Amino acid sequence: MGISTGNALKEQVTKAFFERMAGNVQVFRNTEYSTGSQQPMGEDTVAFARDRAFAALRSLDYGIGIESGCFWSPLTGGKVFDVHVCAVVDRYGYITYGMSSGFEVPEPIVERIKRGQTTSQAYFELTGEENIGNSEGGIVGRLSRSSVTRASLIEESLRNALIPRMDPEFYGRRRFAT
Repeated sequence: MGISTGNALKEQVTKAFFERMAGNVQVFRNTEYSTGSQQPMGEDTVAFARDRAFAALRSLDYGIGIESGCFWSPLTGGKVFDVHVCAVVDRYGYITYGMSSGFEVPEPIVERIKRGQTTSQAYFELTGEENIGNSEGGIVGRLSRSSVTRASLIEESLRNALIPRMDPEFYGRRRFAT
């Protein structure tokens, strides 16, 4: 399987997850992809995850794309939430999606995102802590006092993207002959 990412944490979490599920697996890391803007917002997050998955597929059985993005709703008083989206595409072109739980992004970070910074850049500007997005805890780990980590959100989105593949008949897909 392949994963399109420049983030070692996403690769590590994906490999560990699939090793628990299927034993020894090989994960090819594709760093040659483009996602457009630096900080995806709303539906761009889903599109970027999908594009990453297709870029990772190549001649492999599965391609995986994981993207963290910001979502907002006027129903929440305009608050912004960080959500991880995972797309998994197989060699037949069948694609499934999963999302992590989301957490509210603090307003000082939101203000900087609106000015064109990524979440990690905004966090660095506010705290001086570099590469927070590559750490296991991530920003959510700092904000939640390690009760939630970025690694757990990545895994949650990956697991949820695989649910339709665990019972394909219920999702209107037939199992492929093995």
